[in-house]
Amino acid sequence: MTFQIAIVLYPGMTVLDAVGPYEVLRTLPGTRTRPRPICSAEPARR
Repeated sequence: MTFQIAIVLYPGMTVLDAVGPYEVLRTLPGTRTRPRPICSAEPARR
């Protein structure tokens, strides 16, 4: 079984916010890691 891990990209994040977790998580056996942008730059409303 393969687990898919998404790293959510958001406005204002730095490169290290995404690259750090990616470099660690991509080495786990049985995983597939991909960056994913969020759908909207607007903050969520409550």
